[in-house]
Order: sequence, then structure tokens, then C-alpha cells
Amino acid sequence: MKKEYPKIAVGFVQISSNFPGAAYLPYAVGCLQAYAQKYLDYPEQYIFLPQIYKRIPVDEAVKCLICADIIGFSSYIWNSRITLAIARELKRLKPQTVIVFGGPHVPQMPEDFLRQNPFIDLVCHGEGEASFCAILEKFPQKKWSGIPGVSYIGQDGTFISAKPNAQIKELSTIPSPYLSGVFDQLIENPGVRWLAAWETNRGCPYSCSYCDFSAALSSKVYIREMDLLRREFEWFADNKIDLVYCTDANFGVFPRDVEIAEFCVNIRRQTGHPRAFMMESSKTITDNFWKIHDIVEHSDFASYAVLSVQTLNDQSLQAIKRHNISLEMFHEVQKRCFREGITTMTDLILGLPEESYDSFVQGVSILLDKGQHHNIQFNNLCILPNSEMGDKNYQEKYDLQLIEVGIVNQHGLISIEGDVPEVQTLVIGSRTMPVEDWIRARAFSWMTSFLFFDKLLQLSIVILREAAGIDYRLIIEFFMESSHLNTFPVLSRITSLFTEKAREITEGGTEYCYSAQWLGIWWPVDEYALIDLYYSGKIDIFYDESLQILESFIRKHSQFLIYKVYLRDALLLTRSALKLPRQQEDMEIELSSNIYQFYQGVLSGDRVQLESKSSNYIIKRSTEYCDSNEEWLRKVVWYQNKIGSYLYPITEGN
Repeated sequence: MKKEYPKIAVGFVQISSNFPGAAYLPYAVGCLQAYAQKYLDYPEQYIFLPQIYKRIPVDEAVKCLICADIIGFSSYIWNSRITLAIARELKRLKPQTVIVFGGPHVPQMPEDFLRQNPFIDLVCHGEGEASFCAILEKFPQKKWSGIPGVSYIGQDGTFISAKPNAQIKELSTIPSPYLSGVFDQLIENPGVRWLAAWETNRGCPYSCSYCDFSAALSSKVYIREMDLLRREFEWFADNKIDLVYCTDANFGVFPRDVEIAEFCVNIRRQTGHPRAFMMESSKTITDNFWKIHDIVEHSDFASYAVLSVQTLNDQSLQAIKRHNISLEMFHEVQKRCFREGITTMTDLILGLPEESYDSFVQGVSILLDKGQHHNIQFNNLCILPNSEMGDKNYQEKYDLQLIEVGIVNQHGLISIEGDVPEVQTLVIGSRTMPVEDWIRARAFSWMTSFLFFDKLLQLSIVILREAAGIDYRLIIEFFMESSHLNTFPVLSRITSLFTEKAREITEGGTEYCYSAQWLGIWWPVDEYALIDLYYSGKIDIFYDESLQILESFIRKHSQFLIYKVYLRDALLLTRSALKLPRQQEDMEIELSSNIYQFYQGVLSGDRVQLESKSSNYIIKRSTEYCDSNEEWLRKVVWYQNKIGSYLYPITEGN
């Protein structure tokens, strides 16, 4: 006979990063709730409170949760401290509340974590759906022993831990939080642009040392049902979800992923939503890769293909247990992507074991040589507690130099009043890359982004490399060296910003630059430099200084005079095509060389001879008009950051 208990109030906390006007639906805790509502013996005995999904003051969160009997917290690097603060205060005010922690930031060996945070009653490891459901079942008796994947400190002070269940193979047993109504109340919030995490499978076949993905799940990958996925994406469209981020570690690894891409695009065309679809591409380049990106790139989605390498240094790859595709394959992929209109982005990590300044910057140079002209995202190496790299022995082996810095989000808002600052641990040096070399490498990365990927000088630099045979690395380093001279005050200011910001990080400073004037958000340092260049009215001075530096660089070459003509043409074309506010009329310019055809040939792999001949070009400024500085900041500098689309379209004139 069923024994009656008072209703049990269940709260959930999964706080996403702080973006202007936007927030992720709390998918992880949504899965816990959906699973519990389906599998609890008596689900009617449980009341599920609205989830805490964004950063709000601790006291406000506590007011929302004070009536809860049990609360599940999903802990990530970007919310670890605020979730701890909320849990601590709830326990102080209401000691009988059961506090449960899970998520990737909970250590796999949690005894010290539990003893340091005695207000936490239980922690869950691995997939939490079944474990949390079992905790809810046993809540009335508070008998936690034997629940798989749960650890706690017993009443006698002993540490008790049970192994997790095997990874769930039949993901169809986990109800969708989207389709089961878990988020119906949340999405009624006016004024929020909702973002959604979406998994079509779980698991990762790789075990990179810097990543904690494989620590939480096995190397086997299990898939979710196609019909369920289709209905979820229709739900995203019906509820006008702005962006869907596919959390699969390797989207495209299964042939069916092509079909998934097709129905996503069809739903987008029929409904206009979601606006963007982001995914992490499979590490291997197969026919699936081409089919998927052809489908997505030629749709209305804002998207791009990610071709991550993290490093080109063989010793570093061995240290982090990673393999890349060959450079020849990378180059062929880049050329084909350009020909087929597919935008690409490449990840590099600064600070990996066995990496030196020389190997890092030479790796950047090689990637440019091999056709990456859209964007390289330069990431600082961050230590995650459940990664192999989080182990002290690993850190000592490579003499990793660590610093704790505050977490701020790229294009995110500044902390709200009553917020709890988050921190992360960055690698700022190693036995092969002293801290001073890390500073140089970080500044070099920003200078590469600024000059090359923000398109300010990409055309000029490509001409020097491809026509004159000068290494990309030497060109970028020459800018950094020359710009310190008093004769180049604008470039000197930019270089100083990059170097000083890098040094600031090594002393505990944040990774980005905040501006209250420029949308009130945190900007990547190269974007900050670009914005400052525009607002200070010094773009023309920048191009004058750049011409002098480029001319001084090639002066020693015997064909200096002809390259001088090419460089002047390149700078004029780039300056005219740079996307800026209040430029509406198309513009036609006449140059004395065919530099743009030459440049396009480099990108496509179909080489064109560089010639001195009269050439007309039309710059399509009317294709993207920004009538205010704020619109330019948001739609160009911010939204087009990943793909480096900072120039207007250029076509040949008559």
C-alpha cells in the first residue's frame, strides 16, 4: 500500500553564461526532470520548481529556491562559484534542504570536494538521469547507500562512493525535456532570445588530455532516435529558438547525420527558425563532412565548418594524445571549401605541453599557407579538473605554469550587482615556453587576428607571401617590431595593447577587454583594437603607417618597385572595402594590377598570374548597410567575428 508523504519540492540550478538578452535553456537539469517525471514510482508526489537558468544575485536565487526540499545543481567552469554560493546560503537558512551537485566541474574523486564544501550532501558522477531519479525516490527515507554514481560523507564522517552505472545505450529511454513540457514555463519569459543545446548522440571516441568529455562518458558513442530529433527541431522552430548548438563531440561521424542536417535546413526554410545552427565537425574528413556542410552552408543558417588542429607540433600532439588530419588534406579541404562557398574556422590552443614560441608561431604560419584565411580561434589552455591535464603529476611532468584568472565571456555582459566572480586556471608557460615567450605568442596571435583575419591587411600580406615568397610569420613579426618605432604611433598603440594585455593575463587579468561605451560587453582584444581604430578616427593613418612598414620590409628585394605598386593597390582596395558604418553607395575603383583575381586564385587553388594592368573593381557597399555605430558593432564586428567577414563583396567592373 502506498504510504502518503507531503509533497516534495524539487529545484534545479543550471546557470549559463551571461549574454546580452539571450540565455541557454538548462538542458542538463531538464533531462533530469524529464527522466524523473517519467520513471518515479509516484511522480505526483513531487513538485518541480522553475529552473534557475541565468546569473542573478545570490539572494534572489535563494528566495526562488528556499521552498525546495531538494535541489540539483549542474556545475560547470563558468558557474561553479555562484552555484556553490547559492547552495551554501540555502543550507545556512534551511539546513534540512538536500543539496545535490553534478556536472563536469564536480571532481571524479570527490572526497576533498565534499569535505571542503560540507553544505553539499551528495554528488553525482557520469550521466545523472538515473542517479538523480533514485535520489528522489529515496528522499523520504534519506537512505543514499547503493545509488550508482553517488558519493557522500556518511554520518560517521566516512567517505562513501558507488560506481556509476554503465553508460546509457538506449538514449530513447531518456525523455526529451523539450517535448515533455519541462521548459514550457521558461520560454514564456518575454524579451529573452532562447538558445538551445541539442544532442543527437552521446560519447566521444577520443581522449584528448586537455578535455573532460571522455571522463564523463565512455569512448562508445550512442545515438538518439531520428523521429525524436526531428520533433525536437520542430519544437525549436515553433518556439522561435534563436540558436541551436549541437553538443555532439563529432557531428558527421554517422551517415545519418546528413539526413539530420537536411531536415534541420528544411525546417529552417519553412519556419524561419532557428536563426543559427552550430556544430563541432567530425575530426575526420569524409563524404559526410562535405554533404553536411554543403547542405548547411547553402541554407539560411548562420554556420561554419570547424577544422580544429589545436597544435601542429608533433611532440605536443603526442603529449595531449591527439591526432590531426595531414596538412596536405587540410590544404585540399580549405581549397575545396573556398570553391564551394563553405566558411571554415580552425582552433589552436596556446600553452600546450612541449609547445615553444617558435613551434607555435610557425604553426600559425603553416595554417595560413595551407589556406586558412577565414579565422583561427586562438584559445588559451585552461585546466579542467576532470581532464588528464588536471592531474598534478601531469602538470609537473611538463612544468606547466598556472595562473588563476577571472572568467568573463566573449561578447558577454559585465557582472551584475550581487554576482559571484568565476575563475579558471590558465596555462601561461611550460618547460618549453617560458612565461615571456607565452606573452610574445599571445601578442602574435592577436596581431595575426587583427591584421589577417579581421581583413585589415590580409590582401597585402597574401601578396607578399605568394608573389614575393616571404613567410607569413616574418611579415607579422616585422609589424610587431616596427610598430614600436616612434614614427608609427597608431601601430605602436595597437602592439602595446596586445603585449600589455598578454602580460596582464599572466598576472591574473581577464582574457578580454570591457567597454561600457561599445555595447557594454567584453570584446576579444583584436576586435577591441579594430573598434578603437574606428572610433579614434585613425583608420587612414593606420593604412599610411602600414604602407610605410610594408615598403620598408620589401625594400631589400630587387623587384621592390613593382611590389610597391601591388601593395598600394592592395591597401587601396582593402581600405575601400572595409565594412564601416554609414557606407551605403556601391563604389567603383580603378587599380593598376589584377591583385584581386590573384588573391582569389590563391584561396581557390586556381592560380592566376599577378600582372600590372588596369583593373576595375566594384565594391558592393549596398549589400550590408549599418546606419549607426551600434549596429556596426553588433552586426559586423561581433556577429561576423567567427567567419572574419569584415570586407564588402568585391566584383570585377567593366
